[in-house]
Parts: sequence; structure tokens; C-alpha cells
Amino acid sequence: METDVDAFLGQLARPLRPQVNELAGLLLKRLDSELPELGEDADIAALTLDETAQHVTAFLDLLETNPDVSVSKAPLIALEGGRLYARRGIAVSRLLRGFRLGHLSLLELVQAEASRLTGDWQVIHLATMRLVVIAFDYVDRSSEEVVAAYQEERDRLLQRRLALTQ
Repeated sequence: METDVDAFLGQLARPLRPQVNELAGLLLKRLDSELPELGEDADIAALTLDETAQHVTAFLDLLETNPDVSVSKAPLIALEGGRLYARRGIAVSRLLRGFRLGHLSLLELVQAEASRLTGDWQVIHLATMRLVVIAFDYVDRSSEEVVAAYQEERDRLLQRRLALTQ
């Protein structure tokens, strides 16, 4: 049955792929409503649409090709976003909240697509469970990389300030 579920997830991903920018826009609307302070910084706002689109694309890639999630990497633009948050002094908790909101929103969108493709609730349930596992793995791995970039940038900024005070 796992092969059937994986094939179903691939069927879910394919029609969503041409809508990546639209999906990213929907995710950003939710982020803007729940984390409005992030949109107030022009540099962050400019980066966020492309970053979100790249995360959506990476997630759809996982659903379509069913690779080992452990080898997936955060998009490079996401690492730059983490560094930018550190330079702006935005708490890492806000960054992680953005990841969780995007994660939830994307799961909701994909699950809505599932009910349009089939009325078989067993397939939808099994696909949803698999979808949650893949999504959590992706978000955990991506956020770990982004937080590491954030911390490296924050540490670099603190070392530079310390050097200036001595």
C-alpha cells in the first residue's frame, strides 16, 4: 500500500507544480497576517516570495520523486534569509514560526487537493499520514540549516561588535 500512497502523493504534486508562485503567494498572505512585522522590512519582503516558492518547489519534488528526505537541503535563498533575519535582529523564534505557518498552510493546500482526486478515505488518510511525515522531516531539516546560518551570522556580528569595543 505504501507504493500506492507514494504514487498518489506524486499525483497530488504534479497539478500543483504549475501553481508554485500562486501557492507561495497564498502562504505569504498567511505569514503577513500572522507575522506582519516581517513584511515591514523591504529586504525580507523581497526575499520571502522567492524563498517560499523555492520551499514549495522542493516539497513538491519530494512528493513527486519520493527521495530520501534525509538528503534534502534547504534552498540557498533560505540560508540567506536566516542570515538577513540575524542582521535585522529578528528573533529566531519568529523565523521558526514562519516555517511552521508555511508548513501548516502547505499541508492544508495539498490535503484539499487530495479530496478532489479521490473519494477513497483510506487512501486520503494514508496519504495524509505520509504527507505529514515527509513535511515534518523537510521542515525540521530545512529549519536546522537556516537556524545554523542565522546563528553563524549572529555570532559573526557579535564578534565584530566586540572587536570594535576593544
